[in-house]
Amino acid sequence: LKPSRDQARWFSTRRPRNRPPAKLPRDRGRGPSSRAASAHAMLIPMPAVPSGPPSAYALSMRPWVICVLLFQTVMCVFRTFLFLDIIGGFLMAVIISMGWYAVSDGVNIMFACYWAMMCLFNGALDLVKWIDFAVKSPQPVFSSSQPAEFNIASTISLAIPLSILLGAPLGWRLYKNSQEGLVGEPSSGAGGADDSESASLIGNGGGGAQTYQVFGGTGQRLGGT
Repeated sequence: LKPSRDQARWFSTRRPRNRPPAKLPRDRGRGPSSRAASAHAMLIPMPAVPSGPPSAYALSMRPWVICVLLFQTVMCVFRTFLFLDIIGGFLMAVIISMGWYAVSDGVNIMFACYWAMMCLFNGALDLVKWIDFAVKSPQPVFSSSQPAEFNIASTISLAIPLSILLGAPLGWRLYKNSQEGLVGEPSSGAGGADDSESASLIGNGGGGAQTYQVFGGTGQRLGGT
């Protein structure tokens, strides 16, 4: 079937015209990297992670961090080889390796904060997953009627997310201590300039003799004769 002349004319008139694509507004004076960085900053606001040598408090917390990392390492082995959770065990191993790197030479505050943030997110997700499994399970998670191996496996499955969450409060304490140390440091910029200016105005602290005269001469009255 061929369309009639009127139908062909109607289709030709209804055909959309080729219009040039609309130009998107561009940010003047800003490159694509700066726009991407600003977009990431708006989507994921991240706190300023401190860096520098560890404080005495951070070094005192190092044994506790090592104990938590040992606990996490044992739970990661159980998760990988006992429950055969390969993906979860791999992600947990990445988090633990970052924590071990933070305490490899003293305490690296920056990597300790990254370790704590990843522990918080991953541990919260694993805990929610465990709660969802416990609620939807046809049988109770812990039961005296079940053999001991069943209750031990349930205890290990609960200890896995709890071991990850233990790294979050330790990292928070290290972060707060580093921030307090930065606030307590004296400023060496404008404060030094102000001290030098005040010292130059005051003089030698009263040790030298006064060599200037405040005013002198005779006073005159306006409108006097």
